[in-house]
Amino acid sequence: MPDHGFTGRRVKGCSVIGEAHIAVPDDMAELASWGCGLQDSFQRKTKLICTMGPSCWDVDILVKMIDQGMNVARFNFSHGDFEIHSRTLRNLKDALRERPNDDVSIMLDTKGPEIRSGFFAAGGKVELEAGQDLILTTDYSFKGDAHKIACTYPKLPQSVKPGSIILMADGTVNLEVVECYEDSVKTRVLNHAIIGSTFPALVRRRQRYPQLGTSQRNRFHCRLLRPAWR
Repeated sequence: MPDHGFTGRRVKGCSVIGEAHIAVPDDMAELASWGCGLQDSFQRKTKLICTMGPSCWDVDILVKMIDQGMNVARFNFSHGDFEIHSRTLRNLKDALRERPNDDVSIMLDTKGPEIRSGFFAAGGKVELEAGQDLILTTDYSFKGDAHKIACTYPKLPQSVKPGSIILMADGTVNLEVVECYEDSVKTRVLNHAIIGSTFPALVRRRQRYPQLGTSQRNRFHCRLLRPAWR
């Protein structure tokens, strides 16, 4: 986005920041008061989406969040389990009963398809050292080791390029692509880590989460998907 000269400039009572040129009020209390006192917090064009987690899944905290203008409660199914999210959803319903004039939508962010690693020749786990080379092969029958690991995505070599960053094990392993071949990718390990073999696909788990949403008449469902042309 071109810089039209607004970034860093002053607007009356505000600072203009970022490429989007957002005017942020100097009075931070005004930010905290967005939605408070309104009969309908959905009157705001900018909505407040809050991700549910251990620090905010109790009823009393949820009530406070509603009072501060929360519009949408986001449930991130990449973390936690079905029972935890079900309990949090019940707590949110209880909190809304204490605020019958408020409305909070529920967003279910379900876990989409993943690229999974293959099995290791020796079973168990392998240790990766920062700076070493690691080959990712699309031959899923290959039994891996600390220097070469199979994966389930046959188009991986066509989807990345030298310099691309690949995250493994929920982001605990960082790989930088060095070179792409027809059926494999050579990477450099950026941090020390210990990883285990693949686990069964979470198909049943993924199916249960949308059922949780439809049973509660939730307003939004989100899922991470690959473009159709890949």
